[in-house]
Amino acid sequence: MEKKLIQSVLRAVKILDIVSEKKEGIGLKEISDKLGLGSSTVFYLINTLVYADFIIQINNKFKLGPKNLKLGNNYLENLSIYNSALPILENLLVKINENIYLFMNANNEFLQLAKLESTHSVKPTRVDTNKSNANATAIGKILISDLSNDKLKEFFNNKSILNKYTDKTITSFDLFCEELEKIKRDGYALDCEESESGVNCIAAPVYNHEGKIKAAIGISIPTQRFSEKLLIKIIPLIKQIALEISSKLGFRN
Repeated sequence: MEKKLIQSVLRAVKILDIVSEKKEGIGLKEISDKLGLGSSTVFYLINTLVYADFIIQINNKFKLGPKNLKLGNNYLENLSIYNSALPILENLLVKINENIYLFMNANNEFLQLAKLESTHSVKPTRVDTNKSNANATAIGKILISDLSNDKLKEFFNNKSILNKYTDKTITSFDLFCEELEKIKRDGYALDCEESESGVNCIAAPVYNHEGKIKAAIGISIPTQRFSEKLLIKIIPLIKQIALEISSKLGFRN
């Protein structure tokens, strides 16, 4: 099946490629000639890229803008976290044989970097962790646990009552703040059927070289295998694993 592509987006990407090859900058006419398009068409495309900080204009020349650096740094950081964590998480999977997830917070958008599945026939099919249910998931709790109170209010759009997913979800903003304080003290978070009935999760933070939380490791366990005995085994293990990955990212405790 032929993919439907948007011509203007392809042209914008091509403009970025052309501009990136000219460190000293490049003029509108030269870009138009390389694309085989009229100057007016290219002008509007470039203006859009300038508005979005992908391109900057200095006199009559165009150069790459700061947004490219930000995206590149984000890509490298994601790659670094993934590459550092994957072999460690693979070893953890052998020890516990439960689903393991690695998420990071990128400007309050939760990105799944890795998912390692257990060999059990009964296991969670997915972990739905996002901004809207951060109050109900162990991973979400970890990823926002170092936000200031003002930033936390902003994150939840100043709601005093948070979204409810099961009867066990913490919906009071004030009670949730108390939960986050406990998480910061304990160094891990729990979600005991708070986001989905029959599914439990334990999560721990991964820190970068600045001591900021950049990711979270989560272990998801169905209720039929979830127990106090299992918690006693897994909590110190996940904290240790998270610290090991953090150290690879330059964190010093």
